[in-house]
Amino acid sequence: MKKYFKNEDLFYITQYASTVCDDQEIYNHFNDIAASYEDVNEQKTYINSVKNIVDNMGCIYDDYNQKIYSSLLVETKWKPEGIQKIEAMTNALKDLCEPKTNEAFIKAGQKLDELANYSFSNFLADNKIILYEDLEALVDMDLRENGLEANVYLAHGLMISYAKYGDYVQVNDYENGIDVVFNKDIAKEYAEKFGEVLTYDNDLCTDLQNDMYLEESQSLRL
Repeated sequence: MKKYFKNEDLFYITQYASTVCDDQEIYNHFNDIAASYEDVNEQKTYINSVKNIVDNMGCIYDDYNQKIYSSLLVETKWKPEGIQKIEAMTNALKDLCEPKTNEAFIKAGQKLDELANYSFSNFLADNKIILYEDLEALVDMDLRENGLEANVYLAHGLMISYAKYGDYVQVNDYENGIDVVFNKDIAKEYAEKFGEVLTYDNDLCTDLQNDMYLEESQSLRL
């Protein structure tokens, strides 16, 4: 069988494989997928996308990587076009976990909103997390419109908070205090609540092993 991937191209993801699978099974599986492409350009796109995904996984939390690994196994086996969605999500996750700027962090969240079942916006709303400048604008409007009947506790919390421009802040359940939440804190917590954003199949490695067992049995009978 022709090797489209060197072992070192995929070595990083073998740590996320089931104990049922050995590393060589994983390498063979991805090479089999690459070999299944009849169109050379599509084949090159698939190979380059997988390599890019694996390269970026070193910057992403394990909670993400386990799902990404499983999705690579499942989606590309039956739906080759799924690789593009996984690649886009991996790139966005990298920017979310290790943003170069706050703007990059926000754009990564917006991209995940397009791709994920449980969006980043929903996560922020569920946890009452908002950009500092957005909350500042809301408090200002509230005070202008409602005066002393406005949420003065929140306004006071906003004034004494140590938040700087661009940071996210989290409003407490009583809406009378604010905690500063930094980008990486948000990304890590989001990872824990990522949910079933990507296809996950615990039985795939077992299926691969069974397929190999059947092939070996058939060859023995021949």
